[in-house]
Amino acid sequence: DPVHPLALEFAAWSRLRHPHVVRAYELLRASSGPLPPGTPYLVLELVRGLPVHRALCAGAVNPCVLEELARRVLRALAHIHQAGLVHRDLKPGNVLVGPSRRGLGRVKLTDFGMASEPGQAGRPGHISGSIPYVAPETIVGLAVDGRADLYGLGVLLFYLATGRLPLASSSPERWLCWHLEGPPADPRRSVPG
Repeated sequence: DPVHPLALEFAAWSRLRHPHVVRAYELLRASSGPLPPGTPYLVLELVRGLPVHRALCAGAVNPCVLEELARRVLRALAHIHQAGLVHRDLKPGNVLVGPSRRGLGRVKLTDFGMASEPGQAGRPGHISGSIPYVAPETIVGLAVDGRADLYGLGVLLFYLATGRLPLASSSPERWLCWHLEGPPADPRRSVPG
């Protein structure tokens, strides 16, 4: 089914070839095994590593490591945006970091289930993505472009630099209000320097 969510994800993801993006190799249907016959599944590059929030100690990340992480994710995003896509779900679980004896290991972006072409608008109030990392234009239903990914990366870097999110709340309503009207997050208030 060409409109199945996995078919759409594979169509977008398989166009990407970059050292900081997990490769999507095939879209197949199960014939036997743990999945019911006919169930679609993706065959992806095996990445030995952990989500960034488990690979690095948030709040205690060396600034040089944090800067290098940002550079690698930005390179991946530049490739994604040049390929005519917006990731739309940049969050700690979608940034994988491989093991390393020193410094930063391999960095790979994954999960393109919410990726779309730039200029696509959602329905106002219908959130696509993880609420702490979602860009304001997504909340109000405006057209989304690569800046939405940069917004999510900013929140992610704030979290890794400080060990906390820019808003101390578990309330989705408070998060949505903060994204739309809250003061800019300043990590120096949590971690001077």
